[in-house]
Amino acid sequence: DWRVCFRSSAMMEDTHVYDILLQIEQIVQSPTFSTWQQGFINAHVDKFEFGDENKLEYTEIFQLYEDGVEQQIVGGLPDGETKLGAFMEALPDYINSEAGKKEETGKAITMLMQMSEFQEFKEMMMYVRKDRDDKSASTGDLLGGTKASDGAVLSVDGLLDRCFQNDWLKIDKKEVEPEAKRHKNEIYLRGVM
Repeated sequence: DWRVCFRSSAMMEDTHVYDILLQIEQIVQSPTFSTWQQGFINAHVDKFEFGDENKLEYTEIFQLYEDGVEQQIVGGLPDGETKLGAFMEALPDYINSEAGKKEETGKAITMLMQMSEFQEFKEMMMYVRKDRDDKSASTGDLLGGTKASDGAVLSVDGLLDRCFQNDWLKIDKKEVEPEAKRHKNEIYLRGVM
């Protein structure tokens, strides 16, 4: 059949698919991609709320994420736009072939599949949101309700006052000779529980 011959001659060879997968893996593990991804997450993570509901806004953000990932990959590949189309066409056949079982490309294939799955994306955003909220809450507790993101600085005296208020720790405070300190901001506390 002439269509089969034409299709196979137009398809990218497995060695080229393999090479591009390794290049994509390098792009996604680069500091440039990491910086872009972190910036994207920070810009959109507050829009995600805990719960089972998948809001339309999440889908729109996911589409922006997919577009951004594609731009990062295309920008990092030599002849990116040209190669990416042929690569995406050849990838399913590569995955199902013996060549697609190579361990080196398995990570890249898994990573690409995860980046293109909405549920994986939502779970990543929710994990980042929970982690950030947990850190903010624990810092807020130490600061007496003030969030660290508000520009507050942790105060030793504030901590000491809090300890005395809660009556769970007795702290003896005394001056330490400057020559005994390794750093001017270093403090010495001896606590008795």
